[in-house]
Amino acid sequence: MTNGLSLSESESKTLLSSHGVPFGVESVVRTPDEASLWAKNHRGPFVVKANGAKLTHKSERGLVRLGLAGEQEVLGAAQAI
Repeated sequence: MTNGLSLSESESKTLLSSHGVPFGVESVVRTPDEASLWAKNHRGPFVVKANGAKLTHKSERGLVRLGLAGEQEVLGAAQAI
């Protein structure tokens, strides 16, 4: 399926969703400002994660922020990541 390559988290979730596995509401954004705007228009708490096929073990690498309360916290987390 992937010829030995890893899928990004968003690609993995898309594949799993197509087979009926449920996930929470999410979006892939490209900038901290996009992340903040998304948080402004949705209910938290929020999680910010780096996303990419070569980014494995995100938690261990400090690339995940959990329990964010609003757009300013999301903005700060996205800037840090």
